[in-house]
Amino acid sequence: MATEYLVPNGNDGGWDVSTHTNIDNGILGGTPDDGAEVNELTTENAALLLDLADSAITDADTVTQVEIRVRARSAGAGNDRVGVELFIGGTGQGATNSGSLTASFVTYVVTNAAWDVDWTAAQLDGAQVQLTSVQSGMPATVGHRVSEVEVDITYTEAPADTLKPQIWM
Repeated sequence: MATEYLVPNGNDGGWDVSTHTNIDNGILGGTPDDGAEVNELTTENAALLLDLADSAITDADTVTQVEIRVRARSAGAGNDRVGVELFIGGTGQGATNSGSLTASFVTYVVTNAAWDVDWTAAQLDGAQVQLTSVQSGMPATVGHRVSEVEVDITYTEAPADTLKPQIWM
């Protein structure tokens, strides 16, 4: 098994937020959270669609699992969560959420069985992640901050070509 790590490429879709800086690095980038609080989603259901870097996985490889890691915290009150959805070919593949955010940055690992599909190379090259603010409970003050996003794709590499050259007479 091998794992490929896709990060946003900096071409973010429109935020419905108070501040915005493109998210263009993943969790493994090691960027500190100080100064990396790039977005505060200030309204319920505010959403961002992130374009991902192209994948190096080939059609001969077999994708077995997709995990999305979101580094986030709550700056509001109530039960803030980040909704996460994988988009392939512009179509959502099933949404799930991070669970309750804390006041400090935490990396949330989000999975959804609907994402664990043997995607083609072309489908992965156009993949996107949508983040949505989700809030419940009282007081209802939305305040999500997201610093990093990463998509981890676990796959089985195609076997190396085992054919030996033939000598034709």
